[in-house]
Amino acid sequence: MKSVACSRKYLFARSVMEIGLTAALLCAVAWFDWIVALSIALLAVMPLWFLWKCRTMYRFAFGNGQIRTHKVFTNHVDISAPAHAIQSVAVYQGVVESICNAGTIEIDTSGTNLQNAKFVWPHLPDPDSVASELRMLASGANDG
Repeated sequence: MKSVACSRKYLFARSVMEIGLTAALLCAVAWFDWIVALSIALLAVMPLWFLWKCRTMYRFAFGNGQIRTHKVFTNHVDISAPAHAIQSVAVYQGVVESICNAGTIEIDTSGTNLQNAKFVWPHLPDPDSVASELRMLASGANDG
């Protein structure tokens, strides 16, 4: 099975932008009210939490006739579906994601359970190649 995770480059760029914006807001209102300034300073922790959560919590894997999303810490499989159930694979990129060559992949499957109907894999590096590999996996499973 091939395993992919969130793009470090994208997550770093996003965190730098969010921390920079938070610092600018902090400087703008620091003279106004220390409680507001403290609240904004606490918001600076949010991008770091986002970076940690996306990078360490989930892994996305495909191959051997199936696609999977699982948690890293517990290795508990959250979502799994056979490759022959893949109906479509779409790639979406925001401005920052396209600069960092990252993107979000949405996989629609023919699952009957709502949980298994759609997979969303956010912020993956080189999403076009991952999507083409998923399409080949699906077509190979459907041909066989």
